[in-house]
Order: sequence, then C-alpha cells, then structure tokens
Amino acid sequence: MAKKATSRKVIPIFGPPDGAAAVVDEFSRLEEWKLMVKPSADRYEQLRKEILSWYKDAPPEKAFVVAGATHVVEITAKRRDRKITEMAKLARRLGAKILYELCSVPMKAVDELIPKGEQDAYVTEGHIGPRYITTTRKAAAEMAADKSSA
Repeated sequence: MAKKATSRKVIPIFGPPDGAAAVVDEFSRLEEWKLMVKPSADRYEQLRKEILSWYKDAPPEKAFVVAGATHVVEITAKRRDRKITEMAKLARRLGAKILYELCSVPMKAVDELIPKGEQDAYVTEGHIGPRYITTTRKAAAEMAADKSSA
C-alpha cells in the first residue's frame, strides 16, 4: 500500500533555511560584542570570587551586606543542596542498572584513573560531541559584491 502524501514542509538537511543571513550576522555581531566585554567579565568574576572569599568561613545560613561608596552587595546564605552520601546503599536500593543509567562519569576522571591504552573496554570515541560555531567578518569588497549580486 502506498504511503499517503503529507503537507509537511521539507527542510533540506544540510542547507541553511531562508533568512539565515540575518541570523548569522546578528549572531556574529553578538560574538564580537562578547569578545569585547570578556575582559570586563573576567574582572567581574575575579571580584566576585574575592568578595565571596571574605565569607568562606562564615556560618552557611548567614547572609551579609557590604557597602561600597556607590553600591551595596548582598552575599546570600549558602543555598541548600542535597548530595548522595551512600552511593553503595543507593545502588542496592535502585539496582545497578538504574543507577548506571542515571549517573555519568567525567571523561577527565577516567583519563586520570585509567591509561588511554586500557580504556577501549569502557569508552567509545566518535563524532558524538556538540558542534561549535566560529565567525569571521567578511572583507568590505566581499560584502559589496554580495550586495551587487542581490
């Protein structure tokens, strides 16, 4: 029996969709902006860590307020988190199969504990990771040629 035709729009698997140029340009402008603010973001992170270090030994449930000349910052109480403390007991309760499906081991830890030559029985490698995007600004002449051909 023949399949019934559907009215779904088919998008080419490897080609960009209509309007891709505008998305690419906006993405690239934002990446340029991100690179310009990176030094400020790095300094922000450095200062954030310094401020937090002032209270590393303080009671975890206590919050603090620190005033500068123009701003005030609040350092909150530590967030309440939960952590598994008895992995073996949890494995017995859930069963190893379920526990293994829920857990993941960082590859860095595997590399530190098992020599690369001995990992084949436990590790697979292939093009299974994420894709990344890099941007390059077009030369002025190339942009002018694009406009004249449009």
